[in-house]
Parts: sequence; C-alpha cells; structure tokens
Amino acid sequence: MTASHAPSASLRQELLERRLRGAGQSRRAADTIAPAPRTGPLPLSFGQHRLWVLDQLQPGGTGYLMSVGLRLHGPLHPDALRRALTALVTRHEILRTRYVVVDGEPAQVIDPPAPVEVAVTDLGGTDRETAQQRLTALLGTPEPVDLAAGPAVRARLVRLADDEHALLLGLHHISSDGWSEGIILRELAALYGAFVADQPSPLAPLPVQYADFAVWQRTRLTGDRLAGQLDYWRDRLAGLTPLELPTDRPRPPVWNPDGGLVTFDVPATVAGRLRELGRAQNATPFMVLLAAFQVLLARYTGQTDIAVGTPAAGRDRLEVHDLVGLFLNTLVLRTNLSGEPSFTDLLARTRETVLAAQSHQDVPFERIVDALSPARDLSRNPLFQTMFLWQESGSAGFEAGGLVGEELSAGPATAKFDLTLGVAEEADGSFSGGVDFPTALFDVATIERLAGHYQQLLTAITTSPDTPVTRL
Repeated sequence: MTASHAPSASLRQELLERRLRGAGQSRRAADTIAPAPRTGPLPLSFGQHRLWVLDQLQPGGTGYLMSVGLRLHGPLHPDALRRALTALVTRHEILRTRYVVVDGEPAQVIDPPAPVEVAVTDLGGTDRETAQQRLTALLGTPEPVDLAAGPAVRARLVRLADDEHALLLGLHHISSDGWSEGIILRELAALYGAFVADQPSPLAPLPVQYADFAVWQRTRLTGDRLAGQLDYWRDRLAGLTPLELPTDRPRPPVWNPDGGLVTFDVPATVAGRLRELGRAQNATPFMVLLAAFQVLLARYTGQTDIAVGTPAAGRDRLEVHDLVGLFLNTLVLRTNLSGEPSFTDLLARTRETVLAAQSHQDVPFERIVDALSPARDLSRNPLFQTMFLWQESGSAGFEAGGLVGEELSAGPATAKFDLTLGVAEEADGSFSGGVDFPTALFDVATIERLAGHYQQLLTAITTSPDTPVTRL
C-alpha cells in the first residue's frame, strides 16, 4: 500500500494474527515453494483449472482474454524490442505453456524457449483520428487463444509515426493476472534498456516457476488446512441468495459477455474526507468505498444480505512476488445491512468481514464453489453477482533506451458480472472510478445514473456518517 494510506500498525497486526489463526499455525520451512520435478505431467493450479473448464465449455471465447498495451514515444529499436520480448518469455515458463489433456486430466506443457514473433501494423500514413480508432480496435479485440496449441503470448507493434509506436500484447487469463501486467512492463523495460545498450539481462534468476507453484498448491491445500478454511466459508456463505438488481432487460438464459463501461470521478476534497473517516474507524479506503457500494446495492435491490466479490493478489509468499502467472484469488465479502445501521456501524461490520475473509484467503474460490455446490445457473456467476475493485496510486510505466511509454486502455470488451465497480487512487488525491456492465442487461443511461448515485452517496457519507444508511 502507499505509505500515506497504509493501515495502522494495529490493523496490520490484527490481520497477521487472524491469518495465522486461520492457517492454524505459522509459516514453516516445509511450506517453501521449491522446484518440482519435470519428469511427468504438471498439474494446473486450481484457478487455472477453472479457466480451462470454462474454455472447454466455450472454446475460443473472449471473456478471459487480456490485453496489455503501451504507447511508446521516442526512437524505437525493433530488434532490441524483439530480443526483450523473447527474453521475457524465456524467463517466465508460463508465457510458453500450453494446456493439453493427459489421461483425462488437463496438464501444463512447457515449450522450449523460441524467438517471439512480432506482427507489425503500419499506420504511419493514416490520419491521426483514423489511426487512433484502428489502434483502439486492435487493443479492444484480442485474438482468441487456443490453449492447447498456443502461443500463450501474441505481440503486435503498431507504427503511428517515426517516433511513436504502440506495443500490444495479448494473453489469456490462465497465464496472467493484473499484478503480472506490472511485472511484464517492468521487466520488459529493464530488458529493452539493457539490449539497446548492448548489455546482458540485468534480471536475477527466478527461484521458481509457475508450474512449481501449481504443484505446491495442490499438495499443500489438503487435509486439516483445507478443511478448516472450507468450514469457515461454508458457515460464512450458507443460505446465500442471488442479488437481484433491477435490469433494463430480462436476464438471458446463458451469460452474454458483451460489456460497456461508464466512468466517474470523486473530487480530492471528498476523497480526503473519506480517508479521514476510514482512519477514524481504523479502516482502509478499500473498506470505506466497499461499504458505500454495499449501501448502493441494498438501496437498488431492497435486499439487506449483500455479497460482493473482490480480488486478492494471492502473492503473500516471497517466491512468487515477481512471477508472472495466475495467482489472483476471489474473496466473497458478505455483509448484513439489516437493523438500520448508521454508516459508521456498517463500516465496522464491513471491516470485520474483510479482515476475516483475508485471514481465510488461502483456499481458492473454485474450491469454495465446489464445497457449497450452488445451483448451476449459466446466466450468472456463482455466489456473487457484483465485484468491487480498488487500486492504490501508482501504476507501471515504461522508460528505457530512449523510449517513454504509458499504458493504453481500450475499456472492457467483456463483462464477467452484473456489475463491476472499480475505484483507483490518483496522484492528486482524487479517486477515479468506472462501472463495467453487461449490455445484455443494462442501458448506458441506467449505469450512468447508478454511478451518479454512488458519487452522491460518498458525499453524503462524509457529511453524515452517523445517519442510518437507508436515509443517506
């Protein structure tokens, strides 16, 4: 977390103690992730297995494709860029891994290192507006990935002018996550800068690879450790019913991933008061903004039992901190808004929910779904229908070898949930937000109104935090 908005020492200590109690014991040397033998089929991690199953149900689907884009300014050395991409894929086995069936089960097949092919699109002779439209289209519509055939990474270099280019990388979520994007950009810059200067790679060898983590996860999450965490989630999520948001159209029988995005801003003055409110209650900005989202959902649905999904980085082990791969886990945060709580009362409930969930985050979401066995429904996500995302200030940049780059975003091409509300912390202290939604369910105008209601709630909370949430 950023230093200025990190939780207090007491909050960090409480979270640590809860995690140790949830695990039943402290970390031991035997828990260390070590290189696994490469003498037989390598298993998928639990998260990978779920995405592989989803891909089997909808082969070639685009719902779990990821695009990483950089707009690069300055003199480009294409050969150095290709070398850097090849070195990156050589360094991270997961970026040259395919997924095949062995004895009826999916397994990871790691291909030997090979030069990365970079497709080139030249838009230098196109007017700027048309070039931007084509660039946005390329970034927003990644090519489907054949998990069995590969390649795991597709690269495209778009020339916009002699000193302006865009690098587009396409991946499948089975091999990457949001944290991994930052690693890719950081290491690509380091490699490119070294190769432009005719220097060797400056990156230290990785202690383990993603397949080693998958083997470790499969052997570690067994027995009493797994049973204790699953018991918590069974109890916590028992009797959970779907959240029924008022939609503009009936829910289709099978989920339609076509998505849209509505953005909004929270001024620095309001954001600052929200931080102050959180500090007074020993709560993080994430907890404050999540509680406000829960209020919004309760007001829209008339329900008081609100479950929201949120991602957990899953990188609390040093061995995987700098490793590309799918470590992201999903936590289900269920809070009861009954009894006319004030916002400060609700924040206390939300804080307790978040800390308890984080102390039981080792068990993968896929195992929780298996354990609870919710009714199968192809029209919605199991256990929760809305997600909340929080991103602290600071993002991965690119500056190396005379190039300066910034990340490109084309907005979501797909929607995985009924609503995904994301809030990011900006350098000036304000918050920027976005609501990702399925166009099969909602009109843009509906989501614009919802985003406005969320902004209004945040302002009201800072003015009257002791007011019952039903009257905010």
